[in-house]
Amino acid sequence: MKKDDNNKRVQLTKRAYQHFIEVRAQLQDELAKVREIKKEFTSSSAKRSGEDSEDYDANRQEGILAERINQLNRVIERCEQIVPDDQKEKVLLGNKFTVHYLDGSVKKTFALDGASYEPKGSFPAISIETPLGRAVYGKTVGEEFNIDCPGGHKKAKIVSIIGPWD
Repeated sequence: MKKDDNNKRVQLTKRAYQHFIEVRAQLQDELAKVREIKKEFTSSSAKRSGEDSEDYDANRQEGILAERINQLNRVIERCEQIVPDDQKEKVLLGNKFTVHYLDGSVKKTFALDGASYEPKGSFPAISIETPLGRAVYGKTVGEEFNIDCPGGHKKAKIVSIIGPWD
């Protein structure tokens, strides 16, 4: 994350915001369990051979969880919840839309949201910060556009705008 991005407002739909709150709570529960295990481990009187690696793993897991929670806290603190517009003329934040890739591949339906922090597979949202998100924003039904992907350019077309997905 660039230094300038640390104070940048993050626009999220209510669904994405609630998702982040739930994920943070799950991670906090997981972190509490790891800390409890560490506490039990360190209070045991006799250390068996091989427990140093278990202690290292617990410390590592604690650090990873704490960093993920901190990252979510930074997003939540900068969050600005948006109410998706009920219009269906343009792809805007909070809209569900269908794209047809013109290379012959299938049609796919997505929802456009404001953050790039959603874990993959959590819900059918893409960030406006992704190549596809930037390419579709403001497009209308029938409009063709190019997507600058890591593997090159793809050409696609907006097939439908379903409206708000919240």
